[in-house]
Amino acid sequence: MNKGKLHFAWVIALACLCNQAAVLGTIANCRGMFFNPICQDLGFGLGELTFYATLYGIASVVAIPIAAKVLPNCNLRLVMGTAGVIMATAQLVQAWFNKLWQWYVVGAVQGICSAFLLTMAISLLVNNWFIEKRGLVFGAVSASSGVMGAIMNSVGAVIIRNSGWRTAYIVLAVILYILLVPLNMFAVRFRPSDMGLKPYGYKEDAEDTGTSSDGLDLSGFTAKQAFRMLAFWLMLIAVAFAAIDSTYNQMLSGLGESFGYSPEAAGTFISITMFGSIFIKILTGQFIDKFGIEKANVFAMGMSFFAFLFLMFGKVDFLVYPAIVFQGATMAINSVIFPVWTRHLFGLKDYTKIYSYVSITSNGLSAIGVTLFGTVIGASSSYIPSVALGLVMMATCLVLNFVCNGMIRKYKATAEG
Repeated sequence: MNKGKLHFAWVIALACLCNQAAVLGTIANCRGMFFNPICQDLGFGLGELTFYATLYGIASVVAIPIAAKVLPNCNLRLVMGTAGVIMATAQLVQAWFNKLWQWYVVGAVQGICSAFLLTMAISLLVNNWFIEKRGLVFGAVSASSGVMGAIMNSVGAVIIRNSGWRTAYIVLAVILYILLVPLNMFAVRFRPSDMGLKPYGYKEDAEDTGTSSDGLDLSGFTAKQAFRMLAFWLMLIAVAFAAIDSTYNQMLSGLGESFGYSPEAAGTFISITMFGSIFIKILTGQFIDKFGIEKANVFAMGMSFFAFLFLMFGKVDFLVYPAIVFQGATMAINSVIFPVWTRHLFGLKDYTKIYSYVSITSNGLSAIGVTLFGTVIGASSSYIPSVALGLVMMATCLVLNFVCNGMIRKYKATAEG
């Protein structure tokens, strides 16, 4: 690696950051500001319109295994560039929609594209291009969606108020074209060897057992081996519980009011959590780079555990406000911890296929998290049982972290022996 020269890995990191900022920050995090204006203008029921977001999630989960097979074996720029164009165009044409079915089609189309631009692509690209600073990159990329969401919700609200929701769709679409097309179409490469490079942080004199000629450590387990391991299925349970817990931030406003906070004060809880998640994601990434993924798991999962624990005490200001900040750790677990933990446990030998199961579990279970917590709250007429449920699930994640890491060490020791 030439000192003083920018490694192309940072261009890949920028592409991943742009994809995250576009798909999650500009589309998923901003769709809510359109719901009421559209319903008021066109006479739709809120539940009817928001169903397109459900179709988005379903289509994304269905497309994940397809993306896992296609991305490593295709012209990456053509596939990701095309997905970027389709994603931005789908946002643009909503400015002229008048029928519900049109949003349903767009939801499914954008969900499919998200699997190729975000869900699988970012994890594969960062793991392929970075040996050093991998955690920092995952953290920064993940945090970009929160930053972009905060900016674009404010900008979009002003545009909707002054020029209407149709104009806002056009402006957001232009931003999406800028974020999703140039780098995906012309810059991304699947692995460093495609450009005659080594991954960032590669050292010539490092131990090369299991390392391919392009500098990637391809040691680890095949998907068939992983699927026969109890550790794999226990990890998926941890992924499922963390994915469900990550949706609890949507309950925070109601929880705050149930504790006796004013609607205005409780309404700030979600914003506080979102801003907290930005810093926690970056901090978690740095923790991975400095102390390793196993300790980073304890750091992030422990923070989430205390978020739920503090909320169990009800309206205690010096506990509630740290709790809603710490709640941002659940988002860091899903977006920063799990891609790195999967590689740590099972290696890169068959990472694409193995991680596709992690992504399907995470995306699928996060889709039902709000419904699950809402059902518990409705059945008990209290928020405390739902907090207790989140606490138990995160405690289980902490235990499974130690169990899975220990099992894999035994698997590896047995194989080497």
